[in-house]
Amino acid sequence: MGSGKALVLRDGKEYAGRWERSSASGGTSFTDDEGNGISFARGPVWVALAPEP
Repeated sequence: MGSGKALVLRDGKEYAGRWERSSASGGTSFTDDEGNGISFARGPVWVALAPEP
């Protein structure tokens, strides 16, 4: 739960934005820097977590 910076890689492009998850039972949302939702391609999704430097 929480929020932070995100970098979404899809179709050979990268999208900077933010992630947010408000509850343990809810999903995680990803938005771009303008607040628009970032969609994912159908199929498996890989997530890598890394600490901020």
